[in-house]
Amino acid sequence: GLGGLGAHLLGRGEHAQAGCLLQGSEIVRSHVRDILEVRTLGERPGEGAIDPVRQNALLKACEQVVEETLGEKVLWGPSSTDANVPLSLGIPATTVGAIRGAGAHTREEWIDVESLAPGVDCALELMERLVCA
Repeated sequence: GLGGLGAHLLGRGEHAQAGCLLQGSEIVRSHVRDILEVRTLGERPGEGAIDPVRQNALLKACEQVVEETLGEKVLWGPSSTDANVPLSLGIPATTVGAIRGAGAHTREEWIDVESLAPGVDCALELMERLVCA
């Protein structure tokens, strides 16, 4: 296995030589190829040619609704999202998280149950303003 590989590299004293990293990485690659199969399970498309005026209007509307319904400042941050699909097609899109919690998609994920009702109110208000307007 790979456990003995580190001892093999360090035991040979190669870590002090300039070419050690390159040689070590080749040894790791040869071992990894023997024990791992790498394949693509899925692809998330990137952003397409989005009209920045429309995208910014969407983000501003979402920010306004979140702040009005939840009484909190929006915390913007990157994430992997299903919004990638419309974004890749040039359609303005975003994702809004309207509940409190942490550890999304991990075994340690949790939510504050008290945040569910206000989160639903926020989602309904977003739909009303953005879809029904």
